[in-house]
Amino acid sequence: MGAPAAGAVGVVQGRITVEGGRASIAPGPGVVLLIDGEPVSGWTQITPASSIEVRLDPPHAGKLKLEVSEDQLEARLRVWPRRVPRLKDAAPREKLVLEVELEEEPAFSPREIEAYLREHGISYGIIPEAVERAARSLRPDPILIARGRRPGRGRDAWIEKHFGTKVTRHWLREDGTADYRAGPPVDYVEEGELLCTRHPPETGEPGMTVYGREVPARRPRDVKLVAGPGVRLEGDRAYADRAGRPVLRGGGARRVITVLSVLTHYGDVDITTGHLEFRGDIEIRGDVTEAMRVISEGEVRITGNVTGAEVRADGNVYINGNVINSQITAGQGKAAYGRLAVPLGELHDLLGDLTQVWKELAQRGLLAGKPPGLILKALLEHKFTRIPPLAEEVKRLVQDESIEETIREVVQDAARMLIGAGPSSLGSVADYVNMVSGVQRALTLAMGRVEPAADLEVAYAQKSRLAAGGSVHITRRGAYNTLVEAGEDVRVRGVFRGGRIVAGRRVEVDRLGSEAGTPTEVSVPARGVITAHEVHENVVLTVGAERHRFRRFERGVRAYLGEDGRLRLS
Repeated sequence: MGAPAAGAVGVVQGRITVEGGRASIAPGPGVVLLIDGEPVSGWTQITPASSIEVRLDPPHAGKLKLEVSEDQLEARLRVWPRRVPRLKDAAPREKLVLEVELEEEPAFSPREIEAYLREHGISYGIIPEAVERAARSLRPDPILIARGRRPGRGRDAWIEKHFGTKVTRHWLREDGTADYRAGPPVDYVEEGELLCTRHPPETGEPGMTVYGREVPARRPRDVKLVAGPGVRLEGDRAYADRAGRPVLRGGGARRVITVLSVLTHYGDVDITTGHLEFRGDIEIRGDVTEAMRVISEGEVRITGNVTGAEVRADGNVYINGNVINSQITAGQGKAAYGRLAVPLGELHDLLGDLTQVWKELAQRGLLAGKPPGLILKALLEHKFTRIPPLAEEVKRLVQDESIEETIREVVQDAARMLIGAGPSSLGSVADYVNMVSGVQRALTLAMGRVEPAADLEVAYAQKSRLAAGGSVHITRRGAYNTLVEAGEDVRVRGVFRGGRIVAGRRVEVDRLGSEAGTPTEVSVPARGVITAHEVHENVVLTVGAERHRFRRFERGVRAYLGEDGRLRLS
């Protein structure tokens, strides 16, 4: 009798087939094999007549994960598919080890996904197309499944200016053409002309989170239009009551529109004319000579030189000539406020950020039972490290005698709470809120003293004091042995040698100091920047509390504070 005929066993679309005579089969990992009702674990001979049963592990269930943005305006869904074990197809062979492969298939229907979203509170802005896509997804990539509605931006009240730049008759040539080289053009209006229109605030539409909660729109800021001298109001419109120069002053919630008359003085201001004082603008077609004084509540424009004299103006000062041994002030009393406004504004913004973080932590229940002083101390030490040095800086700046007492007291109170051991002594959240409100009031008052900032422009200065609430610009041959103070920027074309520059924001100089090492100083607050094409030995640059003295000549210098608060020179 001969040997039994050899057979072949294979797998086709998950079903075992046996052909011919005898073949051998064995179960692989994850396979339970029963031959003629008996479980087998090793090689077993089978024939086409054998009863073969295979049992596999149950399918791996799919999974859903919901991710909601911090502002609750977007929800994303990750979907993991169901993984189903199936017999791996195999070509017929005499000996076969049964193997398992996992097939992925969608695990959830659109209805099941919608039910999952409802169970997790998502009720607004569900995107049907995204639900369908999630139901077909075989990869756990985040799918934007619901989108809330952001609150409308609305619009703050604003003042529309209707006057542009016109040239006064004093700038006209005899043939009627304008001589713009005579100086910057001056805004000028006729009596009855429309000056400004106040546009009321517009509130934006409220938003909605994906949880169906309303998000209130930001309350728009209002602004009041106030008529100054030479102006009348008719509802929200301002009209000129006289011819002259229109000026829109103020900031924040109050803007004042005024029409100033212009006083033009032909010739020198000297002992024969006496001092020159005027409530509006002053234009001087000549020099201001020794021991004379020019005082204006508007702008001052001088075509000649100023020597041994004093010029003070509430507005801008433009001097086409040289300034020798004189005192020039643009924005009387505003320079100190200009220097204060920059760091005080930064402190105000950072306190607003700190307050928002505090609120979010409280809403999450992470601050329950913790003393307010401990919370403030931790936030200042670990997240808002810039606040204490800023508080030190504004505390120093309010010592200027021209700063009013109300601002000084508020800033000093804030500094006591934010510096050193001050945070630990905070008694209540209400005390902190009152401090932040005080800083807001102080900033509003300070900005009201410097807006619009008054600028000063001269051609050259020597042995003089130049001060401006806004910027100082020395346009031609620089300055020698001069003190320059500006609430905003200082720009010097030429050399600045001897003396000192103090600016509230930025300083740009062509050349600082001299080859002989003449002592020269430049100072800006912590957020300020100093740039110079050339810097000589013995020049001192100060940014915030950081100070550097140059020991040798250098080119292309830029000084500022890095994120760590240390002075950077590049």
